[in-house]
Amino acid sequence: YMVFPVGDVLPELMREFVVPSYCAKAAWLRVRFWLSAAHTGSPLHRDLPDNLYAQVWGKKRFVLMRPSETRNVYANPLWSRLPDFSPVDLAKVDYARFPRMRGVPSIECEVAAGEVLYLPRQWWHQVTSVERSASVNFWWADGARAALAYAGHAFTKLRKLSW
Repeated sequence: YMVFPVGDVLPELMREFVVPSYCAKAAWLRVRFWLSAAHTGSPLHRDLPDNLYAQVWGKKRFVLMRPSETRNVYANPLWSRLPDFSPVDLAKVDYARFPRMRGVPSIECEVAAGEVLYLPRQWWHQVTSVERSASVNFWWADGARAALAYAGHAFTKLRKLSW
């Protein structure tokens, strides 16, 4: 993956996007551009803010799980480097190591060019590029979630993690 914050790296590119009205005035808004080769993927993780994922070209496969499955997806501890990630790889689950994953309900979908997927906050998801692709996502939060998003951003900078 090549991922970068559009507003920080290429602010002129922001003119090319229409930020949806319901998140344009959010207290906290981040826009990321994603470029990937086929078969590139993300680990299983969750995002604190809401996420609108727009596929520009190519196709991606999403596997989603409800927030209520947090215990069953073996979320990393809160004090770890990556507390919102799971060590489980949904493409090849090791049921001997992760027995609670058996029977965890999931939703699978593909997002093609011109389509948008809404990922509600805290939903677990693993993403795989089916083919070369470019995507843009909009994370946003208001109220207490915005304060948590700012705190999370500060935490990642403090720990020298990319976000």
